[in-house]
Amino acid sequence: SFVIVDVATSLIVSVFWIMARKDLAPLFTLKGIRISIALLTMAGAIVSCLVVSVVADFINVSLYESTFSETWLFEETSSPLLYAVIFTCVQPAIFEEVAFRGFLFNNIQQISTAASTVYITAFVFGIIHLTIISMLWLVPLGLVFGLLRAKYNTLWYGIIGHFTYNLGVVLLEYVQTIG
Repeated sequence: SFVIVDVATSLIVSVFWIMARKDLAPLFTLKGIRISIALLTMAGAIVSCLVVSVVADFINVSLYESTFSETWLFEETSSPLLYAVIFTCVQPAIFEEVAFRGFLFNNIQQISTAASTVYITAFVFGIIHLTIISMLWLVPLGLVFGLLRAKYNTLWYGIIGHFTYNLGVVLLEYVQTIG
């Protein structure tokens, strides 16, 4: 069912992506991309991932006496790590960034200030994940990705950061489950 939701979400975002392709296309240009910013984004995502992993495990153990793992969703498959990377790292990094920092950002920016646009898209990004506790780290991540989008007018830094963060989570969980 998780895969079905991901595929459905990707299809919905793809429809909006196609409809707004002229407005979104400039956000995918590689012109002006700075390797230093990409590397800083990756470093920040790794640090965030490590901190959030400890905090999330503490909260989950305190409240539910267990931890949650993204990789368990795929443990019955032939390649659990591969499926976890595809459906937890690649798909969200691309499609969530297009949805929130692309389509939604562009539309809110037309009727609001740049700061409000960053805050609104970060909050919606946090809410859409459907867990109140995870908003503690998802909204700040959304703020960082939104600030990068606003400052550099590209989705690449958000995609790179989003992918790196999620990959860190998946790898930490995978190592914990096999160790």
